[in-house]
Amino acid sequence: MTDLDESEARWLERSDDYYRVAGTIIRNWALLELTLVFYLMIFLGMNDQFRARLIWASLPNFQARRKLLADFPRPIWTIPCFLFFEDL
Repeated sequence: MTDLDESEARWLERSDDYYRVAGTIIRNWALLELTLVFYLMIFLGMNDQFRARLIWASLPNFQARRKLLADFPRPIWTIPCFLFFEDL
């Protein structure tokens, strides 16, 4: 093998690792978003995932979505239940 072939092999190996890690991150982010949409469905008492996704997508960024989920159950849950949810 020449030096060029060895460097190409190392580059291909690193790029495979990059794509594998990037795919894992994207998959985990999608799973997180799906889980949070299901929480929103539960909090709103909805049976329709499509409507919950519309509400979720209408929020401008992840911080707004996090704040909605964090503040939503505050008036309806008891203190121990809410503290448990906050720890999640």
